[in-house]
Amino acid sequence: MSPSSALRPVILTGTRWQATYLAFETARETFPGDLCEKDDEEGAIKVHRNSFFHGNTLITIRFQRINDNNWFVNVSSEGTGLNQPLGNRSASETELYLKALEDAAARTR
Repeated sequence: MSPSSALRPVILTGTRWQATYLAFETARETFPGDLCEKDDEEGAIKVHRNSFFHGNTLITIRFQRINDNNWFVNVSSEGTGLNQPLGNRSASETELYLKALEDAAARTR
């Protein structure tokens, strides 16, 4: 992520299950048609974004426990495979997802 990015950290309140559910459903809504999967072994959510024109990226969403009912959400996006994205697609899709997650969390309060 570039230092000039306007991203703010997102903290979700609730159980780990609630945080994971909200993050997963938000990913599915934000990136319809892209493969979203829960990786229980790694404790992460992965979104596989494949685009012939824009390049392939993998968005990984992880959770860090702050206390009993608060979870810091860490989102990373990187190019994958031979069809790497041009420009700053990873930063823009991370920004898009975090904004959608922030909005979804506000609706559940």
